[in-house]
Amino acid sequence: MTAAPPSIATGSGTSTITVTAKDANGNAIGGATAVLAATGSGNTVAQPAGPTDATGVATGTLSSTVAGTKTVSATISGTAITQTAAVSVANAPVASVTVSPATASVPAGQTLQLTATLRDASGNILTGRTVTWTSSNTSVATVSSSGLVTALAAGPATITATSEGQSGTAAITVTGGSTVTLVGAGDIASCSSSGDEATATLLDGIAGTVFTLGDNAYENGSTSDYTTCYNPTWGRHKARTRPTVGNHEYNTSGAAGYFGYFGAAAGDPAKGYYSYDLGEWHIVVVNNYVPMNAGSAQEQWLRADLSASTKQCTMEGPRSSWRGTITTTSGLPRSERTGRRTPRSGSESS
Repeated sequence: MTAAPPSIATGSGTSTITVTAKDANGNAIGGATAVLAATGSGNTVAQPAGPTDATGVATGTLSSTVAGTKTVSATISGTAITQTAAVSVANAPVASVTVSPATASVPAGQTLQLTATLRDASGNILTGRTVTWTSSNTSVATVSSSGLVTALAAGPATITATSEGQSGTAAITVTGGSTVTLVGAGDIASCSSSGDEATATLLDGIAGTVFTLGDNAYENGSTSDYTTCYNPTWGRHKARTRPTVGNHEYNTSGAAGYFGYFGAAAGDPAKGYYSYDLGEWHIVVVNNYVPMNAGSAQEQWLRADLSASTKQCTMEGPRSSWRGTITTTSGLPRSERTGRRTPRSGSESS
């Protein structure tokens, strides 16, 4: 019995097993049935296509997906023969490494799982091999031993997967969080002061969303105050303004001048509180001049609003104080008028 070649690669190599049947006198036995067997796992043994020929020869094949030394034996018409053949099966070398996705944009702070596919020279997928992952720019993105990319800062990085000297790459672009501008003030306009003219001129050169923090039009937030004192200056930014009501607005019954001037942008006149999203921020505008104690309609709305928000960052803007809250957990921001502080893990207030 012989094996040719005696060494093959897993998954792609095939060894031809030749059995020659002879009697005790060395005479060839034709027409005999040869059955092959091999030790080890992962083997595929192809039996001879027919009985031995006139020279006593029959051939089959052996391939395997598992590395190791395979001992091939045979029976001739049910009788085991003493000779065996050894076939050495080695892992097929890695011929190529492909990383997917090959290109990707990842926001800073996010992760992306990459996958390396190894193939042999015949294109067969290889498994069970060691893959080493590296990043060309660890200040931009790091990569774990399993191919998980963590985006750290804006910029490019090449992630490389290497196995048995062969490599594949993925081009990663880390993007910064979207930039938004929120600019504004409170105690804004008065017909007896030029401060609103000056601040409105500043706004002329600042793109983004404008906010007000209340007491927007002195003295009483009336329709006349808004028309005569506020509109000629800050009014030119009205279309991009998110307003807040103040106590001076309520010097006019129901803050009618405020709600009449800003319309839907000011929210429901019966409430005066609302929220909106700006980039990755969720902005909450509360109304300190309607009930906001625990159990009030405003407090219940605030809880529901924050629970529903999917934004990572939240900012609250009450009239009497401006506090920005950056958080990764749900909960309520602090407000003096609630009579208590609601803890928020991992948050900062200013």
